[in-house]
Amino acid sequence: MEPNMQIFSEESMAAAIDSGQYPYMLQAVLVATTLCKAWRADDETGEPYSVMELAEYARECDSEGPLTDGMYYAVTREGAIGLCPGQEWLTEWLFVPMEPCPLLDEMLRQLDQQVEALLAQYPSLKSSADLT
Repeated sequence: MEPNMQIFSEESMAAAIDSGQYPYMLQAVLVATTLCKAWRADDETGEPYSVMELAEYARECDSEGPLTDGMYYAVTREGAIGLCPGQEWLTEWLFVPMEPCPLLDEMLRQLDQQVEALLAQYPSLKSSADLT
């Protein structure tokens, strides 16, 4: 199995979901996307990220190498994503769900358009629910 495919193996995902500790950022992003669809970087920039942008960012992070032993990504009930050094209270929050605002509305509109384009490209997908 290719190293990157390990991220998506049923065994790897089940273990991560059961523990709430995600060794790969892309695993954390996949779980977080079930909770929200847009985030802001939790830093001084507050840069917005859509689902697609955050997935690409996570893929790049994971390609740079694995986390050191004991570290993992965490996801809150709201969909915030953080990097935990092993003790939860020390978690550094990287991405927080975006607050309601016109920019969020526009990002969600664009996401709907991207989903519709995918549905048109792949007619075997019956609805956007098949993408989640």
